[in-house]
Formats: sequence, structure tokens, C-alpha cells
Amino acid sequence: MNLMLTLGESKVNIKYLKSVLTIILTVSYFAIPYKGISNANIPFQLVNGLMIVDAELNGHQGSFIFDTGASDLLVDNSIGLPINSQVEFATISGLTNSGLVSIGNLKVGSILEISNYKAFTIDLQNLKDYTSLNILGIIGGQMFNGIVKVDFMKKEISIVTEQSIIHYNLQSSPIVIKEGVPIIALRIEGKSCNFILDSGASAHIIDNTSIADFDNNQILQSNKKLITAEGISEQIKVVCANMTFLGKDSNERFIIQDLKIIAEELNMAIGGILSLTSLKLDHLYMDFTNKRIYYQ
Repeated sequence: MNLMLTLGESKVNIKYLKSVLTIILTVSYFAIPYKGISNANIPFQLVNGLMIVDAELNGHQGSFIFDTGASDLLVDNSIGLPINSQVEFATISGLTNSGLVSIGNLKVGSILEISNYKAFTIDLQNLKDYTSLNILGIIGGQMFNGIVKVDFMKKEISIVTEQSIIHYNLQSSPIVIKEGVPIIALRIEGKSCNFILDSGASAHIIDNTSIADFDNNQILQSNKKLITAEGISEQIKVVCANMTFLGKDSNERFIIQDLKIIAEELNMAIGGILSLTSLKLDHLYMDFTNKRIYYQ
């Protein structure tokens, strides 16, 4: 769901989510050889709320978005990889066409290296314009083997061991993994909702059905534009709401969107998308295997 919102002079990116049907039909039967190194780390840049890492794809150096809200690998179609077949992606704008391609090698510092991997290709020009970087692709968080630590203070991503979790005596919370996407229960205005944990979103999003009981004074009309890979939509609305997340209360601003297609693809009620880069966290550990997050 790669989406960008312009709010005043700032821009907000929200991204894409791959359809479950695509995963089942085109990915599940492919072997995934990869190499991950524990306790290694790579730096990331925070560009307009997006986590950007440097990587090498088939010998091409460029920037990739680290995206926990995506389950697999997307690459820019400018690389010119041969398309094996056509597939579809589910986005909050609807379905969009993509191509299934094979990559020879992807290396992200010393923490991820994969070869002979199936990926999906799409036009990422909007993201290149948005970040002013040569964006070659988007890397799903679950592609990293082990416990993924995001250090927002040092701006580093690393793979750590369970011993590290025990050593630091971290607090934890259970998550649900649906098609590689982490989902957590939180409270919005006192009501429990399922939110996608998304490092590829630079603003929080709330489903339009989740605000049915809100006071109209909480909803604000915006004349800014929401930019997606598929086009531009107008008349964006935002809402301010109280959120309880990881035991802490805060008042947050959410973009209002229809997330029905996302809920259908995940076969789960989805109340919204939580932008990890918009939260005031020092560190966040995501354990996709044991389905927990650890934080401090």
C-alpha cells in the first residue's frame, strides 16, 4: 500500500500490502535460501518518516525501505528484471498489477543475504520523488531471520539472540502474525482494536468503521493530497483520538481510510495501521517466530 500524504509542508508515506492470494499462489512453493548474522547491525536513515537502508541487488547499489508491514520483497521495475508472470497486490486503493520476478542476490549489510529469490516488481517512482533517493525496493521485516531490533536512538537495525532479550529484562507483548504482517491489540478511545505494526508507514491510519462513535469535533477535514503508486486522492480526513499502546496513553492523529480490503486479505478485523516511526520508542524488538514484541 504505498501511499503518501502531504500535510502542510510535511509528507507522509503509508505503503502497500501484498495480497494473500498472491502469496499462496506464487510464493509458498519457492525455497528461500538466506543467510543472517546475529548481533550484526546496519544503519538506517529516517527520511520523511521512512526507514531507509542501503543494499545491493544484483550488483546494483541503492536504497531500500525497511517495512514490517510487508511480508516479502518488492523491487523497482526500472531494474528491468524479466517478468515470469503477472500477479495482483491488494492496496487500500484497490488491486494493482505487479510482476513476479527472480533476483540473483540481495545483500543488506551483514545481517541479510538471499539468493535465487522470488520478488515482485512495481513502479516505485513516487517513492523516489518522495525521498529524493534511488529507491530500488522494499524489504519485508519477516525476511530477516531471528529477532529484529530497531534502535531508534542510534538509528540501527540488528539481529539479536534470545539471550539479549533476557539480559536486558525487557517488557513484552504478544502479537499476531498474518501472512508475515505483525498485528497487535491496542485501545482507541477505550475500545480494543487490531493494528498493523508498520515501519513502512510514516503516519498512523484508522479504519473508517472504527470512528463511528467518535465526536464530530474530533474529525478534521484536510485539503491535502494522498499520493499512491496508483494515483492521487483528494479530501483527506484526519481524526485525533486517545490511544493506549504498550501500557501508555497518548493522543494521536490518524488518517481516516477504508481498510476493508486489507481486513479481507488478512481474514481479520483491522482497526488501523500503526506507524512505528511516529511512536516515541527508544528500542523495539520484533520476534516473528515466537510472536512477541519487546520494548523499553
